[in-house]
Amino acid sequence: MLLLIDIFNYTLCKIGECHRYGSNDWFCCNNYEMRENICVECRPGYTSFSRKSCVPCPKNSYGRRCAEICSCTELERCDYIKGCVNDSSEDIVTTETYIEECRLGYTSAINKPCVPCSDNSYGKRCTERCACTEVERCDHIMGCVYASSAVNTTNKNDIEVTPYATVVYVTITEECRLGYASLHKHSCLPCPNNTYGKRCAETCACTAHERCDHVQGCTNTSAALNNTTDIFVEDTAIKPSLKTTENRDHNDSSLKPISIYSISVASLTFMLIVGILLIVNCRRYTGTRSQKSDTKEKHLQQT
Repeated sequence: MLLLIDIFNYTLCKIGECHRYGSNDWFCCNNYEMRENICVECRPGYTSFSRKSCVPCPKNSYGRRCAEICSCTELERCDYIKGCVNDSSEDIVTTETYIEECRLGYTSAINKPCVPCSDNSYGKRCTERCACTEVERCDHIMGCVYASSAVNTTNKNDIEVTPYATVVYVTITEECRLGYASLHKHSCLPCPNNTYGKRCAETCACTAHERCDHVQGCTNTSAALNNTTDIFVEDTAIKPSLKTTENRDHNDSSLKPISIYSISVASLTFMLIVGILLIVNCRRYTGTRSQKSDTKEKHLQQT
C-alpha cells in the first residue's frame, strides 16, 4: 500500500487511516482530512497542510492536490478547480459555506469543546441510543458492540480537548451575479429583455418614462441624463435635467456679447457694401445719360 510521508512530523501514514501523534492526537497526512475518524483525500481544487482541514488551492494553482500551475492569458483567470477560465466567468459568484460540528461519537454545548457521547448514546451528535444485551457494551461511535471483541474506544484522555475533535464541511455554491443568468452551462449573460434580478427571475413592468435595467429593474430614463454632460435631447417627451438646463443657460449668457458684436459688424459691412453698389450704379447711370445727350446734340448739328 502506498505510503505518504508527513514532512512536518516525519511520520508515515497509510491512505484511508488515521494516525496518532503523541498520546491522544489523531491526524491525517497533507492533502487529506479526517472525516468520521477516517482520512479522506481532499477533492480536486483543495489541499490541506499541517493536519488541518481541506481548503481551496493557493493562488495560481489548481486541480488534484493543487499540483497543477496556471499559465493564463490576460483575458483569463486561475480557477482553483478548473484552472485557466475565461475572464467573463467573473460574473459568477462563488459562495463557500463552512459548517463545523463534532465528529461521529462526539457532542458539545454551544461554544464548548467536543467530548465523547455520554453513557448509552452514540453516533452523529450523540442522537442514537444504545439497547445492548448483557454481553454487549455501548460504544460512543458504533453503538452496541460485543464487550469481548473490541477495546473500549472511550479513554479518559479523550475528554481532554483537541482541535481534531471537530470536522468542517464545506459547501460550494456557484451562480451568476445579480442581473445575469446562464443557459446550458454557458457563460453568464445579462438578463434578456424585460427581465432582471437574481437569476433573471423578475419581470419589468415599466412606464413610458422608464427602462428595464437588467440589474435593478425599472429605472427612470432621465436618470441617465444626469450622468451625461453636453447632451440635450430635443423633440422628445424626456425633459433635460435641471443641471443640464443650468449649464445651457450659463453657456448662452456667456455667448450673448459675442453674438451682439458679430451682428453689429455684419450689419455695418452689409450697409457699406450696399452704399458702394449704389454709388457705382449712380455713376454708371449719370455717365450713360451724359453720353446720350452728347450724341443727340451732334445729331442736331449735322441736320
